[in-house]
Amino acid sequence: MNKSLKGQLMQGLKFSTENHEVTVTLWVLVFFVVCVNLSWSQSSAYWVSPYHQRHTDSLCTQKINISAAMLVKNVSTGIQRNSAFNPIYARLIKETRVPVKLPTYLATEKQSQPIYAVIQIAEKDRYEILLGFTDDCEGGNACRWGSVTGSEGETQFNSGYKIVKLKNNIKGYFKDTTCGAVCSDSKLYWVQNTFTYSVGIKAAKTSTLIKVANSAIASRR
Repeated sequence: MNKSLKGQLMQGLKFSTENHEVTVTLWVLVFFVVCVNLSWSQSSAYWVSPYHQRHTDSLCTQKINISAAMLVKNVSTGIQRNSAFNPIYARLIKETRVPVKLPTYLATEKQSQPIYAVIQIAEKDRYEILLGFTDDCEGGNACRWGSVTGSEGETQFNSGYKIVKLKNNIKGYFKDTTCGAVCSDSKLYWVQNTFTYSVGIKAAKTSTLIKVANSAIASRR
């Protein structure tokens, strides 16, 4: 295996790890193992002509390049989003001009029920999405999980918000939950390219919402 092929592999692995494309990463690894075994078996079993070695490396390069192309296509077409948003995605991007930021992580590891995304507002300058345990949830405590919003303009935040650091050195503003008979959403806001976004989950900790927000920041429309 020559240095060029090894370099392509490492680039593919780094890119796929950053974008959480595990499936494509595994395919790249499979192709790498096959190529290494093929090169090793040929070179150890008998003398390999420069032509045959170049042919083997060429096939390996093609396979790795195909995997990289699959990865780029998946990322650029916005395949990175939580499946809860799939039923509303087409309508959402049609009705708003706000670049949509949808989290891939919704902190549902301990939840046995599926999460549904319900559009509450979808206008040119803003969108609001309710996250609930039913597809007809209207925000009541029994069915509510959280929210995702985006709007035009840069919101100013006062001292009542806790400042946190998000992905890409973006400053986040955390607002803790309030609890009475029921608990409200904890919310985390941030400004990105002159648009204000937020994610909220009922009674969530700061660390949880930071993970949710970071997954939204990394997402692609």
